[in-house]
Amino acid sequence: LGLDELNGRREGVTFNLARIDGGGPPNVVPDNAVARFNVRVKTENDRTWVEAELERLVDEVRVRDGIAAELHGGFTRPPKPMSPANARMFEWTKAAGGALGLDIRWQDTGGVCEGNNLWAAGCPNVDTLGVRGADIHSDREIVKLSSFAERAKLSAVMLMKFARGEFNAKEARALARTQ
Repeated sequence: LGLDELNGRREGVTFNLARIDGGGPPNVVPDNAVARFNVRVKTENDRTWVEAELERLVDEVRVRDGIAAELHGGFTRPPKPMSPANARMFEWTKAAGGALGLDIRWQDTGGVCEGNNLWAAGCPNVDTLGVRGADIHSDREIVKLSSFAERAKLSAVMLMKFARGEFNAKEARALARTQ
């Protein structure tokens, strides 16, 4: 309940309690339980706030008689902002898509991917090159088969533009260093 109550307290920060395991027969107090959850943040300040709130919640459980609590895991991907460097990469992606007749639009999904780790290493990037579909990460998830060839072409056009110097990776990297 404490995790869920943190939702809405800080804009752009979400908590999703995904699974609780533990116990045994219904008439026995369980000796162990595990709660698995996911947190999404937009900034490093959000991450610091979340870590403090999680520690506060664990401390609240620890003071109860006969109950122990431990927090395992942590953030595995840092936030990736729409920085000037990433915005430049998106402009190039949109231009490459335009050359193919694609109308590529930016949408904040709050997602977390390999791009977050690339950004942390100083590499500007976009998350728009994957196939199209719907209902991601659900039992209704689909992929549009036609988008495989479409996205392969988009990647090829982008790589050719980088190779010809029309898209300047060093320029984007320099922008990232100023962040």
